[in-house]
Amino acid sequence: DAYLVDSSLSSGYASFFCQVLLPNCNIIHDRLVVAGYEPTMSSRVDTLLKKIFPTYDLLPPLPEKITNFIQRIPIVSMLATKYILSSEVLLSPSLILRSTFPETHFNRSFYLYENKDFLPRVYFPQKVITQQVVSSDVLIINTDPKITYIECSVLCPNQTLYTSVSNKLQKVLYSDDGVSVQTELSHPQWLVLSDAYLSGRHAYIDDIETKIYIANYAVQAIFVPAGKHHVVFNYK
Repeated sequence: DAYLVDSSLSSGYASFFCQVLLPNCNIIHDRLVVAGYEPTMSSRVDTLLKKIFPTYDLLPPLPEKITNFIQRIPIVSMLATKYILSSEVLLSPSLILRSTFPETHFNRSFYLYENKDFLPRVYFPQKVITQQVVSSDVLIINTDPKITYIECSVLCPNQTLYTSVSNKLQKVLYSDDGVSVQTELSHPQWLVLSDAYLSGRHAYIDDIETKIYIANYAVQAIFVPAGKHHVVFNYK
């Protein structure tokens, strides 16, 4: 999830973050801005968060922060962010207001939005563009979260995509150290896992290890052949 908080809340800032159980509270690092940081966050994910929130101090002014955040919603969607908690009203066709908390002991209202354009944790991309190197700036230029950029320099798999309804994800199971999924494809297809690409990540198709590509600058993708397969992503 993403959090957008007005810096005027600084007096109760530490209390707010602790009460919403935000991991690795940024108040510890004097970062008065949103996050959702993991203790082992990859540098690429950190770079994307800095694109969404370009400064970790009290500047720029709040209206500019809100405008910047709304413009970066495609990146937020690519990072599988379904819900956004904000102390400010966010006006975007991608966001649906689900709940309002009008009276809080922070003396401000809070708003819970659902991001209708978010991409799931595991999915088949609708459009793939392969490049030798994918810059984080590409994701700012791209305003369509349905486009997936994959880093591939040589011997790239067949890029042809098929939108057949017979392409299915079945029995998606999540555990502490990985993800397991059954695929059923009429044609070969890219499969994206919206977890950070890190050293130590592995992927297997029918118990045979397969190459993990970097997708959308920071997450993982593999190329799955046609037919029924058991796919596992894990960390060792």
